[in-house]
Amino acid sequence: MQPRVAPDLHFHTFYEDPVGRKSARSNAFKDALAVVTVATLCVALWLLWGAGFFRPGGLYPDVEDLNRIGGFLAGVLAPVVLAWAARGYYLQRRQILQSLAATRRQIALQLKANDLSRRDLELQKELRDAAVRSEDLRTAPRFVVRDEGVTCGTRRLVIGALDFQGLGNAQVRLEYGLIATQAIALGIRVRMTCLAPEPVQVVAFDHPGSLLEVGQKHGVSIDFPQHRFAELNELPLVCEVEARRADGRVTYQRWVSPYDWVSFAEDAFYPVDEAGSFDNGLAACVRIGDAA
Repeated sequence: MQPRVAPDLHFHTFYEDPVGRKSARSNAFKDALAVVTVATLCVALWLLWGAGFFRPGGLYPDVEDLNRIGGFLAGVLAPVVLAWAARGYYLQRRQILQSLAATRRQIALQLKANDLSRRDLELQKELRDAAVRSEDLRTAPRFVVRDEGVTCGTRRLVIGALDFQGLGNAQVRLEYGLIATQAIALGIRVRMTCLAPEPVQVVAFDHPGSLLEVGQKHGVSIDFPQHRFAELNELPLVCEVEARRADGRVTYQRWVSPYDWVSFAEDAFYPVDEAGSFDNGLAACVRIGDAA
């Protein structure tokens, strides 16, 4: 036996168009008004016929009778005319409201389209800016700072093994290597600053015509009297490099060695530096010293 299917007891609700309902009511009112108009006119003519004005061989109305007939017809048909005028006003008002509603919808759609267009333009601009930033980052010269050791007189040592008591007044030379790891630099400017209470620039180089390709190294040396190095080497050391890109713009990179002058951590990198960070580097170093 096949299972019995329970009848669907749900009530279905059908969508009714309010505009259609209004149109149907308006047509019904128009039909009723037409019937009333015809009936009123027929009654008026019948009354005039009964008065003998339209009977064969009847009396011809004079001017006074015509005035009476006109007044009678005006009185009888005035409500009908008023009803037709009211219907015309209602139809005109409804058309105006519908036109205003359509205009509002059109304006809302246009505003929405304008908003979507604006968002699309903003998204395209963000994508273009992101692509430009990515390309600037890819083509920017970049370096790492490597400790190359310390020379004291004829001895080559490491900073941690220095015995300041046994060096006397010997000259201390710190050697570092700037190794290019990305893109070609058409020239570099190098500065190292010790963050003493008053920042001290310990070395600066300007090589506008030096061509550094990826993998090449640029050496940087710092010479100190022993007593001066003993005073400063426990303070943070900042290394700054400004490199000229292949497109003529400049890149800025900054490292900080907080305590040993050996290990440098990158603190800032601007693939395209438009703020003149290298020329304003002393102020940046002061801020780093305050943060430290």
